[in-house]
Amino acid sequence: MTVYQAIGHRVAELRRGRGWTQEHLAERARRSAPYVARIEAGSRRPTVEVLAALAKALDVPLWRLFTSGRATLAEREWTEAGSELAKVAQQLDAPSLRLLADVARKMAR
Repeated sequence: MTVYQAIGHRVAELRRGRGWTQEHLAERARRSAPYVARIEAGSRRPTVEVLAALAKALDVPLWRLFTSGRATLAEREWTEAGSELAKVAQQLDAPSLRLLADVARKMAR
């Protein structure tokens, strides 16, 4: 299986898990249904921009298109915490944001 087939399989899996048709996903991602069908079949090589649009339409982080199976509890918690941190960071001025980044780097050590 090529990487494009694996990505297409994952997109189809996520789409079907939501009970969506290819047409519904295509509409949400602002792409054509035949194009989504070719991505799912692995016969198209989507750009990062297209993958990002599909991930957004599916309401998943982009990296989920590259992994199989359901998200573990730890992955969901990490994603939620990262989203929460990003929301807070967007409200900070530049000096406060640099301080937050410094604290995060020190915590990561």
